[in-house]
Amino acid sequence: MKLQKDASHGTWDYPFEVHHTVLKGGLYLYPHLHNEFEITVITSGEGIFCVDSQDYPVKEGDIIVVPSNSIHLAYKTLDCDASFFSIVFDTDFFFSSHNSRIFTKYVKPVKEHAISFPTLITREDEWFFEAFSLARSIEKLYGPEENELLCQSELIKLWDLLFKHSTSSGERKSLDTQGTRLKESIDFMHRNFEKHLSVAMISSQCHMSEGHFSRLFKEYMKMTPMEYLLQIRIQESARMLKETDSSIGDIALSCGFNDFSYFGKCFKKQTGVSPLKYRKDS
Repeated sequence: MKLQKDASHGTWDYPFEVHHTVLKGGLYLYPHLHNEFEITVITSGEGIFCVDSQDYPVKEGDIIVVPSNSIHLAYKTLDCDASFFSIVFDTDFFFSSHNSRIFTKYVKPVKEHAISFPTLITREDEWFFEAFSLARSIEKLYGPEENELLCQSELIKLWDLLFKHSTSSGERKSLDTQGTRLKESIDFMHRNFEKHLSVAMISSQCHMSEGHFSRLFKEYMKMTPMEYLLQIRIQESARMLKETDSSIGDIALSCGFNDFSYFGKCFKKQTGVSPLKYRKDS
């Protein structure tokens, strides 16, 4: 399992990043969301990409476009290695003036969900190869400082291409509202994972009944709220094992585990190794 953490991508003055992920045994992406847009290209393997509760079967070469603040994850359909690269960016990277005609006309409607970019782009789309070529160009250019303007230029071309194939998205408003409310509960779990939390306490953060919240959460996240909370705790404990000298017992307690044996069992189930081995191998 590849442990991931929600974070800002790039830097405040260069909010743009390209990262690669290689997964042994199948496509997997931990459920998460972030403020930036994301464009992911599947480079090997196949599986299901889920964006705001909608499933998209993907295979090598396919492109997934994830809007900002969308809950997304991926899971395998075959036990084979998989890989992808993701272009993650804030629109300030190429349209920083919010008063400009360009921002008002081509960015604001997308950020406010007035229009939607296509989520899945495949070889069946006549403009696929143009989009794929631009994404690959960005991937290859990313890194050296002398390529910064070229990266920005290629990303603007890709944004323009996506905009030309966008559609009106008024029907997404109810989904967006529910997703926004669900995000409040997710933020609450991330801020309070070390505490004793119940489904009732979590659902109250987004003013939903326990039943409706649990159903909606599983629809979006493909797991129960308690399963997600457990993943947050394991994720944070893995970070602490890697980055601190705290004892394993203290780490378990600080991540919400009062039973050391249960912590070890959960950690091994999610990562494949014991906390001690994880620390030694980090």
